[in-house]
Amino acid sequence: MFELDGVACQGLPFFYPYSVGVPESSPAFFRNVCRYARGEAEAGTQGMNRDLFEGASARKFSREEALRLIHDAVQPVAASFGLEVWGIELAGAGRPVVRIFVDAPASALPSEACSPEENDAPGVQGGVGVEQCAEISRMVGLALDVEDVFPDAWTLEVSSPGMDRPFFKASQLLPYVGRELDVTLWNPHPAYAPRKKFRGTLVRAGGDDFTLHVDDMPPPLCEADIDMTWDSVRRARLVPVFPDTSKPGKKAAPGVPRGTAAKKSAGGGKKHES
Repeated sequence: MFELDGVACQGLPFFYPYSVGVPESSPAFFRNVCRYARGEAEAGTQGMNRDLFEGASARKFSREEALRLIHDAVQPVAASFGLEVWGIELAGAGRPVVRIFVDAPASALPSEACSPEENDAPGVQGGVGVEQCAEISRMVGLALDVEDVFPDAWTLEVSSPGMDRPFFKASQLLPYVGRELDVTLWNPHPAYAPRKKFRGTLVRAGGDDFTLHVDDMPPPLCEADIDMTWDSVRRARLVPVFPDTSKPGKKAAPGVPRGTAAKKSAGGGKKHES
């Protein structure tokens, strides 16, 4: 007796005739067993279920479905480490690249008493270790292999958001009022066409819109408070600030660091790489 997805199953002999060419240790075999345990295969229809257990026709997921499955896989794993999912990026055409950003809970807001470089964002003080990222990467990679989200080889990266953290929803902006952001829009801003890229100080955030104070506008404006809706944003990142230790007292300089990260390649069955 064993259990799959909360369903009690009596041994594996029934599955062997339908697993031709699928190793018992492969994700495809266990995925098919899970499908049967969920009642997705019809008992007594051996010929009809052969393609199910051979994994002959893998389902193709839409981008939205893939992101949802990835989030559902990583959320409980991150929570087991006391972390939250900050955001997920899905890139690449030929070989998909999944980037998962995890952070400490949003309740750990930055302190006003700390400078930006000392307390950059929620979770920085708590820390996201390399070991945590590596273990999350391993566990999520196995889960997604079983779900067969990507039928061919793919790459999984798990990291902290870093000091140049990307933003994935408008509600993440509020703790960063007063900080500098890089924002790229999908289309030219209606009031400042043809411009789509802006760097400025976040002066307001709330609901689904926000305001940047931009000081590199062409004359006669020179500077302006620019309102933007989150739906119009293609990409938004925090501009990191570092102290210049070469000369004491000198202003901090912007830079582009990387967060704590664990990277691996993954794929269904034998394509899995570490």
